[in-house]
Amino acid sequence: MRWLLLAHPERIAAAPGVLEALAPLVSDDGWSRFTERNGFDPRRSPTLLAAGFELGTLYLIEPPEPAHGRSMEERFRERLSHGEVVARPHPALTRVQGVLAGTPQALLRVEDRFVAHADGDPSLIRIVEGFLLGRFTKTPSALRGATLRAHATFADGAPLRAWIPGPLDDLSVFPDSEVFHTATAALVALELFEPPPCAPPCSPDARRPEHDGPALRIQLALAGPWSSDADADAASLEQLWHVVARSALGRLLRLDGPLSPPRTQVVPTEDGVRLELVLELPLAPLVHGLHEVVAGELSDVFAGGPAADPAHVSPLAAFRRPTEAVD
Repeated sequence: MRWLLLAHPERIAAAPGVLEALAPLVSDDGWSRFTERNGFDPRRSPTLLAAGFELGTLYLIEPPEPAHGRSMEERFRERLSHGEVVARPHPALTRVQGVLAGTPQALLRVEDRFVAHADGDPSLIRIVEGFLLGRFTKTPSALRGATLRAHATFADGAPLRAWIPGPLDDLSVFPDSEVFHTATAALVALELFEPPPCAPPCSPDARRPEHDGPALRIQLALAGPWSSDADADAASLEQLWHVVARSALGRLLRLDGPLSPPRTQVVPTEDGVRLELVLELPLAPLVHGLHEVVAGELSDVFAGGPAADPAHVSPLAAFRRPTEAVD
């Protein structure tokens, strides 16, 4: 597994002002068209899990309502171009495989509890199926394995969390520091909150208009085999943030305008210590920066346009290469 993301979309959408702030990226019409095409409203889904593997990408979605699981399966089958195969490996499981735009796809509906979707290799669905049928009793799940076990509760309660198992040597965005070369995992968590008008004492006009509305609390962490604060070197993590925030992409995303200075800390874990950095950003400027970067790509995804096609090559590929982001 290369990365793992766990989100609670329903909680995110319920935060005051968040959907309004996201409007430049996804319009109401975009949400509606996504719902019609996929059989569920992502804003109402209690839980969404995504994981990246060399084989492809795996998604697990908890439907907003039990009946939506069946509609998700039906919409999936309608989108397949050819090669549809349906199987019932268990009375509670329905597996559908096929091809969409030249890419293998597979879906597993677990009664009305959740739906798993594999993009790129159907064997990812068979692994989910194997866990459900008790075939992998000796194989630990991702957050119970040796690399991430000590960080399963990282930012517990945040509506969006991500884990990236190490080694992280191939991420050249990291500064030249021993801390980054020895890190065993990178962790990210996002929370939404309503910031106070300004920290006292402050004048009535101290708050800038672009800071109105919800704010985003970003928690970044590095895990490693460090045994003390000195070994961990928390200043390196803050240095990394400044490198990213001051890059061309960082400035475009308004990462260089936080609500308060970054805060670093060293947190003990069962196998060492973890470096953590907390940063708070106004949401609206970040969204407007993202809108400038993606240039309508998210609108295509939610409307079922070119970017929703797995064969579509994004013109933003350069932004996704860490070296380009730093340059």
